Amino acid sequence: MSESKGGAGVWLNRHGRGRRHQLLHALRRTRASRQMLALLWTAGPVTVLGLYGGYYIGFGRPPATELLIYFISFTVLSGLIGIAAKIIYSSNRAPIEEQAAQDELEAIDKLGELVLAVRDLMVDSFEGDVRRREAAMQLLQRVELSPEGVAFACEELTGDAELGRALAKIDMLSRAGLHARVRDIQADSREHFERAIAQLQDVAPLAATRLHERFMAQAPKLLDGVPRSDFFVERVLAAVEADDPLLMTLADVEEMLVLVFELINGRELPILTFHYVGRWRLAEALDQLESRRSQFRVAQAAGSNRVRALASWLVEVEILSYAEVPDGLPAQPLIERVVDALNRLTQRVDAAHAAHAAAIAHPPFQAAAERIELEQASNLLTTALRLYKTAYQSFLQVGKAHADMLKASA
Repeated sequence: MSESKGGAGVWLNRHGRGRRHQLLHALRRTRASRQMLALLWTAGPVTVLGLYGGYYIGFGRPPATELLIYFISFTVLSGLIGIAAKIIYSSNRAPIEEQAAQDELEAIDKLGELVLAVRDLMVDSFEGDVRRREAAMQLLQRVELSPEGVAFACEELTGDAELGRALAKIDMLSRAGLHARVRDIQADSREHFERAIAQLQDVAPLAATRLHERFMAQAPKLLDGVPRSDFFVERVLAAVEADDPLLMTLADVEEMLVLVFELINGRELPILTFHYVGRWRLAEALDQLESRRSQFRVAQAAGSNRVRALASWLVEVEILSYAEVPDGLPAQPLIERVVDALNRLTQRVDAAHAAHAAAIAHPPFQAAAERIELEQASNLLTTALRLYKTAYQSFLQVGKAHADMLKASA
């Protein structure tokens, strides 16, 4: 920024200064001085010795001066053109590549922060024992969790410090490869562990699974990545297509962020393919059957996903408790508990409507509290029925997909 001669105005010359900076940076990057020294060496001694030696071997006499000048000039001009091309390319393309690399690093940092923020938000959405169990399950999923952390997580889940110490010993010994000693500890504490797992299974099935893996010395591995629920991508895509964030849960958001983080860092997804040589009609029939089977499985998952999204929303609005619909609960009991919650919500709306009508019928008209309760309950029921309709439509597709699969298998 400089002051103009005609007055107190200012003018900006950022573009010109930025361009000069790019050119100077390109000269340093291409190391033009070293390139020039290499060019002088190539155009001087190397060209003269090579031309003299080759010409004398081929023709039995030294080359003419004009030919020597031609080869030296050709080498110099070609080298200068190459250096200029490198400088131009580096000044134009390299800043873009550097900015892209910088953006990638920033995205990786932001994704890591978002994953941690979503996990904290998930834990914060619960209260009491549920919050403690959810935080402990998050700890058990970490690859670098220490034996002390395993013991703490186990104690948070089961309330049993002795069992936590046993799991810490198993984790410590398995890291050292002392599996014989691990089997001894497992045999000594198996009955104790099975009683604790049986109590935990009803309220936190996924946490019980993670704890069982630790007891079996199956700690998470970095190469295995973060465990994710089935068809979480389908739930996210459904929420995007319907423009309805209630169709996905916070767990889906975390899993999608982790997947993006892995893909940016170079993870490749394996794809299983088959090669068949034979009758093309049989291959076509098998391909069609597999396609119909895949559609049927996706339809089943879509219905369960919609019910899970509805259950998560009911937990958020405190119609259901997380202990009633924990993650990992099978589809059938999940549907039954969701339907029961919808029936209770309907009864709440009926009761609020009756209270509001009674308040209006008996003056003075002090029905503000009853009206607020009726509006809140009605809004909750409206949203719940919308999500239930989405789940119902998904289950209708299951029947159609099953009929198509049976037809393809006939």
